[in-house]
Formats: sequence, structure tokens, C-alpha cells
Amino acid sequence: MTSRPRVEIVGWTQGRRATAMREWPDDFFTQAADMLCVAGVDGYFKALNPAWTRVLGWSQEELLARPYIDFVHPEDREATLAEASKIVGGNPSVHFRNRYRCVNGSYRWLAWTATAAMIDGAVYASARDITTAVEADEETARLQRENDERAARVQEILAGNGPQIVLQPIFSLQSGMVHGFEALSRFQLLPERTPDKWFAEAASVGLGTELEMRALGNAVALSQHLPSGVFMSVNVSPATLAAPELDQTLSPVPCDRLVLEITEHAAVADYSVLKEVLKRLRSRGVRLAIDDAGAGHSGLNQIVQLLPEFIKLDGFLTHGIDSDPVKRALAAALVRFAADVGASLIAEAVERPEELAALEELSVGFAQGFFLGRPLPLPGTSPPRPRIVRD
Repeated sequence: MTSRPRVEIVGWTQGRRATAMREWPDDFFTQAADMLCVAGVDGYFKALNPAWTRVLGWSQEELLARPYIDFVHPEDREATLAEASKIVGGNPSVHFRNRYRCVNGSYRWLAWTATAAMIDGAVYASARDITTAVEADEETARLQRENDERAARVQEILAGNGPQIVLQPIFSLQSGMVHGFEALSRFQLLPERTPDKWFAEAASVGLGTELEMRALGNAVALSQHLPSGVFMSVNVSPATLAAPELDQTLSPVPCDRLVLEITEHAAVADYSVLKEVLKRLRSRGVRLAIDDAGAGHSGLNQIVQLLPEFIKLDGFLTHGIDSDPVKRALAAALVRFAADVGASLIAEAVERPEELAALEELSVGFAQGFFLGRPLPLPGTSPPRPRIVRD
């Protein structure tokens, strides 16, 4: 027959010594995963099973030598004492949770069930370590708060009719005249950051298409004030191209002056769907550009699948092209490729006259960048069409 341990509880009231007997099966008490204990109304533990040491790291002697409230997180002590008072006041059992300090100074969350089991005030309790579950709940709550904050920022932009649209000129390197403008979004709210991060944040809260559609609508409104023969290029994602409200957004202006740019980095889930959308848009005069060509692995696939009217040479290739033979060779190949498929090449991020000269030498058709013109709001209804001026 299995022997049963005898636990002696030393008295708690008015110096009176009371002894109580409690029997547990050996295996249950010593091997239980839960933290089993007996506590007295004097605020000290009277008996503990080995799980306490496994979870918190304290020896049983250390735990028995101090009031148990000393091990409770300071923020949880008042509530813990209140629950203990309920037991003393006659409640048959209570359920609560608190944080207990480990020997290394960290805290573990414990879920408690405590029961008054002795006439002299002993309390039998079991605690379970729920730290992982609590931390998971806290992380979920934190992520939800952050998600709500992101959504609120994007909603504020939409409520304020943002984003603001600025225009960067795109020059013909043959005539030196402005041939088009790229519409770029600018955000006036804090935190200050680049537009791509604002659009990424909007996408993360399910508002990416709505924000892109707003930017597209604001750009379309400006395009009505451009002189004839000048196009406006606007960045859009494949998801926005497939959105049902796209046609309504584009309806205020003739579509033959619109160029929709799809970045090379944008994932295309189904080219067959996108091709059907583009077929409809092209029937209305819309043209397509593949942005950032040469910056990633997917650009050639998009070009082959979608046959854009414009291919935009990424700034990585433009920077230093006058002194880098590898970049010159790749740009030359793209010039030949664009000519073979009936597309025009636009070099982005031209910042130096030497880069512009190298691009002209390579017969690149169009260019844009800070050297040629910075993005600016449209000041009036008829923007000038300046020629390229070199130092």
C-alpha cells in the first residue's frame, strides 16, 4: 500500500498552535505538473510540492521562509490579498491569476484555484503556469492596437482627401521637351516617411486599394489641366487594376493621356485576369509601363506577359552609367529589347549631366530625375513645357 505523507500546519490565530492532517497520494503531490500548496491565514506557505521549484526556481525552504505576498508582483498584491480575504470570509473557492517572481528576477503568470478546507483557516490551492498563454494574448492585443493605429492613420489621409499629388517631368531626349509627367504621392501626416511605406501600411490593414484609388483619382483630376500631347503616368498595383471601381475613377478624362505603371516588384497572382483588364483599358486608350526594370527578377516576365508601351529603367542602372561599362551594356540591351517589342524606354533618377549624356548616347528615348526636374505641385492650370537645359 502506498504511504501517504503527513503535512503539519502550524497555527495562525492568536498564538494558538493548531495541527491539521492532510493526506495526498505520494505520486500525485510530488509529480503533479500543477503547483500545489497549503497556505495559512498568517500569510505563509505551509506545504509546497516540487513543481514550485521547477517553475520559479526558489527552493522550498526559501518559499516557506517568507510571506507568500513577497513573491507576488507589486501590481498584483492588492488583488491577491482581496482574493485571500474572500476565502477567509467564507467563500468556498476562488479563481484568479497573478504574477510570481522567479529566482532570476523575472515573473511568471499563475492561474489559481484556492479552497478553504480546514476549520482553522488553512487554504488548499493549485496554480498553473500560464505565462505562455498570457504573453500570446498580450502580443495579440498589441498587434491589434498597432493595426488599429495604422488603420486610423490611413483613414485620416482618406478623410483629408489625401494624398497630395506632385508631378515630375519626363523629357524626350530627342526633342528636349517635356513629353509627360509622373504623378507621385506625398503625405503630410506624421510620421514622416516615404510614400511606399504609407502604401505598404495601407495594404497591411486592408486599405491599400482604397488609398491607391484615391491617389489615382487625385492624379486623374490634375491630368485634365495638362497641355495636349502630354501624358500622365501613375503607379498602380495589380490589385488596383483589377478593382471594380477603376473605370469610374478613370472616367473624368480621356484615357489616351494616361499611363499606368506597374512596379516590377509587384506580385501578379493571375496574368490571365490582368491581361483581360488591360485589354479593356487599352481599348479606351490607356497605356502601360513596367516600372523599375532591371531592379529585380520579375521584370522580364512582366514585360513578356503584358507587353507594355513603356519600360522604365531603374535608378540603380542609371546611377553612374557614364562610368560603369556593365550598366551601359545592360542599358544598351534594354534599348534594343524595347525597340524590338515596340516599347519606349524611360530612364529614371537622372541626377547628373554625365548620366544624361550617356543615356542620349545609348539612344534611350526618355528620361526623368532631379537633374531634369524635381517633383512639384501643379502651380496652375497650364504647366510650362521647358526644354532640357544643361550646364
